[in-house]
Amino acid sequence: MTPSGSGLDFDEVADELYGLPSGDFTGRRNALARQARGAGDRDLATAIAALRRPTQSAWLLNQWIRRHPDGADEITELAAALRDAQRRADAARMRDLSARRQQVIAEVAGRVTHLAADLGVTVSGAADREIVATLRAAVADESTATLLCRGRMVAAAEYTGFGPAGIVAVPAPTTAEEAQGDTGDGRAGQGEAERSAAREHTRAELRRARETATSAQQGATDAQATATAARDAAEVLAADADRLRAELARVEQELGFARRRATAAEHEYASVAKESAAASARVAALEQELGELDDHS
Repeated sequence: MTPSGSGLDFDEVADELYGLPSGDFTGRRNALARQARGAGDRDLATAIAALRRPTQSAWLLNQWIRRHPDGADEITELAAALRDAQRRADAARMRDLSARRQQVIAEVAGRVTHLAADLGVTVSGAADREIVATLRAAVADESTATLLCRGRMVAAAEYTGFGPAGIVAVPAPTTAEEAQGDTGDGRAGQGEAERSAAREHTRAELRRARETATSAQQGATDAQATATAARDAAEVLAADADRLRAELARVEQELGFARRRATAAEHEYASVAKESAAASARVAALEQELGELDDHS
């Protein structure tokens, strides 16, 4: 889109807004919409005003891709490989790529979480799940991958199908006999053609069912691995929590001892200070008495 009379270009505006700190998005968007409206470009103003502030997970993905523009290469290359394997109905390669998909998504999600820590952002459990779901969707759906690569994610994406979007197995071509049928009898030929079409339809359905079953099985394997990793992490955290609770109990006990010692020392100091004051007073009295005796001698 070319710049309007306001000097604004929609793509440039969108790129700017989705690269801003999350808290600055709304104010800047509204200011740019007013600028476009003031220049008489109502369509552009409306388009800018319609831009939605990204959720936390979408914002973090936008920031990550803007700082690491080559980071999405693994996602796009993996998606292309999966599409090619599915077109070829290469089950063995699809299994290998599905395992690779799980690894890539985990690694990229970890990088996004690391960036969040650098930015001082605490990632909630829900946001972490949304990041993983969006990365999975980007592998499966080209439009989601495009938004991710441009750093313009608005909300988490989720792909509920199996395998890359819009990709199905290509049925094998029919044989000449199946295509022509029985040429000696028109009705018999027509019936054979119908049966041939039915067979091909069933074969295609069977291929898709097998691919769906394979993908579903891999998805279950991925989910099981994720659950196992989550349980392992929870056990580690639980052990850390037990250790910290024990350490806290020990420190609180030592603190109680230290406070009691401090109280006893304060009492001792008060007693010694009192005795010291009494002794100083006695010395002063005796010195005065001695001085008086010296004066009368």
